[in-house]
Formats: sequence, structure tokens, C-alpha cells
Amino acid sequence: MLLRENIFGLRHTNMKTHLLWLLILISVVFTNVSFACSRFEFGVPICAQFTRADAVFIGKAIKIEDLTGKDDYPDNWLKVQFKVQQNFKGAKNSIFTLITNDWRAACGLKIKKGQTWIIYANYDDEDNTFVSNIGYKYNPKEDKEDLEILNAASERKTNTTISGRLISHGAYEYKYEPVEITVEGNGSRQTTTTNVEGTFKVSPLTAGNYKVKMKFPFHASPNFVIPNLKYVYTEGTPTFFEYEAELKLGDCDYSFFEIFRYSK
Repeated sequence: MLLRENIFGLRHTNMKTHLLWLLILISVVFTNVSFACSRFEFGVPICAQFTRADAVFIGKAIKIEDLTGKDDYPDNWLKVQFKVQQNFKGAKNSIFTLITNDWRAACGLKIKKGQTWIIYANYDDEDNTFVSNIGYKYNPKEDKEDLEILNAASERKTNTTISGRLISHGAYEYKYEPVEITVEGNGSRQTTTTNVEGTFKVSPLTAGNYKVKMKFPFHASPNFVIPNLKYVYTEGTPTFFEYEAELKLGDCDYSFFEIFRYSK
């Protein structure tokens, strides 16, 4: 199964700014890893992509409009109309329209009329439209396992989980030393450590509010690559970092962080 990155989380910004920030975040994150623009392989569970998106569907592109020069759009912005073939979340109408980009040198979706895609989209409240920079051309054979996960997620049959990844950034490299992770909430407390790739996962959980606490064995500054709004940071050695996650049944919460290490 291919695991793909989901760069959502900026829901209340202007749509054009939204997509621009998606590209900036991608360039920051993937300095450390190789990736393909429309098929991300950064270890993010598909169910987590599903959780963050407002709409997930399989659709055939039936109309593509170049928005260059319209409403102050820069080059290569597109309005794409899809005929929905299978709705997993938020695409109940037979026709679904979204705004995306076709930046060849960056990470746009190279959608062509007649192609069938799996799309993850978010709704932009200010512009009253859906936007997406995450998707991949649909292949029934290659994507069979993905579809099983999406079907399970749409029926809320996936495990409720909190997971994430720590990546290195800054003058002193984070060598993926184990970081203690504690998840507390709903009367439960689970503790684990990050693995050699800097990832962690706590499951299964019940729906509710949780605090995720990180204990670094060195002085560090963890920064959300996808911003979470509520967090607490305590400097020193060890460094403590805490953030909050609100889960519904079947949600897969996923966050990843740049780790600035202040001393070796």
C-alpha cells in the first residue's frame, strides 16, 4: 500500500493563500525525504488523510477551466469539474467542482479531461468553494487496498488513533533518538516512544479530547509543520511539548514536527 501525505489544516485563509501555503509546507517537509507530487509516500495513514479532508471521492474530470487572469489568479490555476463515481465523504452531489493548480515545477495536480482521480479536498469558507492539492490518478488494481481503507473510514470502522512523525531541522541534527509520547484523556493513559524513523502511534482510542505529551531527552524546539492551535512548550533538558487532539469515532489524528535541537 502506498502511503500519501496530507497537507491540510489551513481552513480559514483565503483560497489562493491556502494553496500557496500548501506548497510552502510541502517544500519544507520534503527537504528531508523524496516524494512524488500527487502520490505522497511520507508515512501518513490514508485514514488520517480522510480525517483531515472535508471531501474525499473518486471522480472523472469532465470540464477544466483555466483561471489564468481571472479574478487575479496567477498562471496555471484551474477550476475542475468532476463527475463523482464514488463518494467517501462530502461529495454527495453527482457533480463536484474544485479549484486546484497545475504548477509543473511545483506540486500541482496534473489533471486532464477524461481522467479519473481520487481527490482529497477542503472547503474554503471565505471563497465558498472546495480547494485541493492532494490527489492521484485512480487505478483500480493498484488502489484496491486504499479503497478498502477509505470504505472503512467512511463507515467509521477504522481504529481511532493518534500518530505522528518527528523530522530533523536546525543547526544540530535530530538523530531520531527515542522520544517518550504519552496520550491522556477519557480516563485512559497510554505511553509509547518514537521509533528509528521518528514516528509514533497510539491506538485504539475512544472518541473524545486528548492531550499528547512529548518528553525529549535533550533541549529541543518542536514546531508543527501542519499548525495545531493549542499547545504548551517548556524549554530545557528534558524538553516537554504538549498539544491537544479532539477525536470522533474512527478519526486518525496525525501531526508531524520539525525538531530544532539546541545541543548535541
